[in-house]
Amino acid sequence: MFSQEMLEDPHEIAPEGKGSAVMGSAIMMWTDEQINLIKRTVARGASNDEFQMYLHFCRASGLDPLRKQAHFQIRQGKNGSRDVIMMAGIDGFRARAEQMPDYLGISSAEVYDQDGFEIDFGAGSVKHVVKFPRKGTIIGAWARVCRKDRTPYLHW
Repeated sequence: MFSQEMLEDPHEIAPEGKGSAVMGSAIMMWTDEQINLIKRTVARGASNDEFQMYLHFCRASGLDPLRKQAHFQIRQGKNGSRDVIMMAGIDGFRARAEQMPDYLGISSAEVYDQDGFEIDFGAGSVKHVVKFPRKGTIIGAWARVCRKDRTPYLHW
């Protein structure tokens, strides 16, 4: 079992150098039960050291793993080594973006091999004709993020 006493700062989950992590208007705090839930579910298979690193990653990034904003994965690396990967998830990126005053929104979708798809990075536009029913192979995905006074950001 993991407990509050095992954490450097047992109650507040805050980015380094800050007093608290403000997500919306709430300060992120985890109970012993939530810490153990994160270890059993989100960071399943993590050693105690890896779990400490994961909690530090979440604290430093201001991400809440209970809201699927941060992910923990164990993969087999080259030569059979154990590779631990900690990353922000799409929900984490969206939560952070929505806190920015210049954020206007995002459009995104997966592209199937049967869809019509064109992207113009220079113009910041996407033409995506979806064919229903959605069948076939997903060949990629795109996202278009809009912010005040900026050219839309496109990612394929």
